[in-house]
Amino acid sequence: MNLWNKSIWGCPYAYVILSVGDLDEVLLPEVETAATQQLIITWALDTNLQFGHPTDKVTVVVYNPARDRFVLARTSVMRSALTYTLQLPLDYEGDEVNVWMNFVSANGKAVSNSTYLGEMLVV
Repeated sequence: MNLWNKSIWGCPYAYVILSVGDLDEVLLPEVETAATQQLIITWALDTNLQFGHPTDKVTVVVYNPARDRFVLARTSVMRSALTYTLQLPLDYEGDEVNVWMNFVSANGKAVSNSTYLGEMLVV
C-alpha cells in the first residue's frame, strides 16, 4: 500500500493525528477484519505505564473514503482488555476503511496520542 496516494484533506492517512495527549500510547496495535463487517483490534499490555492506567478507555475512529463517512466508537472497553471488536455498518462490505485508536482516561480528562492502525478491506 502506498500511503502517499491515500489521503484525507490532502494529508496521507498515516500522518493524520486525531488526538494529542499525555497518556501512554497503544502498544503494538493490530487490526484484522472478520466476517460480518467487523474489525478486531488488539494491543499489548504495557507493564511500564508512566502516564496511563489499565482503566483507560479505548476509542476507535474508522474513516470510509468511498462513502466519506466516519464511525466513532467511544467504548467502555479498558486498556487492560487487550482486544476490542467493532461492528461496522453492513453497507461497508467491500469498502476499504482507515482505522485509528487512542485511549481516554476513565474520568475523560486525558487522552493519548492517536495511532493509525492502517487500511483494511471490510468483508
